[in-house]
Amino acid sequence: MVRYKGIRRVTAYDNGVCLGFSGDHADFQSIDDELTNMIRQDQCVDDGVTMGAKSIYGFLAAWMYQQRNEMKPLSVSLVVAGKDDKGEPFLGTVDQLGTHYEAPFVATGFGNDLALPVLRKEWTPNMSELDAIRLVEDCLRVCYQRDCKASNSIVMAKSTVDGVQVGVEYKLQNINWQ
Repeated sequence: MVRYKGIRRVTAYDNGVCLGFSGDHADFQSIDDELTNMIRQDQCVDDGVTMGAKSIYGFLAAWMYQQRNEMKPLSVSLVVAGKDDKGEPFLGTVDQLGTHYEAPFVATGFGNDLALPVLRKEWTPNMSELDAIRLVEDCLRVCYQRDCKASNSIVMAKSTVDGVQVGVEYKLQNINWQ
């Protein structure tokens, strides 16, 4: 969002989980604090079992739903990526109402309307990493051109079996305004 420049909207945790968000940054900070404490407590137990992306996703879905029921909804939509408890790749999204789903690709906010149709048309299960990055950049270009509150600064995150890598912020190039 252009209003708050320089805010990272992607966070990686020690347990190989990556969390991205759209919405209110203060609400995300409370979620981040809660997750950081949960992950730290999980590591302190030292029983050889760590919470994977799917466990955190389930917790976030229940917590967002509870906040909604208590009339204290958090104004964020979340994307959870990483490995599930069995080591399989995982990607899911949770919105401010607690509505959640898992899919090979997800979007939040205005991206649901603008980017998902492009992703559904162009995505293939065996895409190379470079093709996937190009597709995501194309989707973000569409969002940037159609949304007055969007920014052309993006950060890519990658989840592999070795963990999560969050890249550096860069600006989209080749934006055609015609």
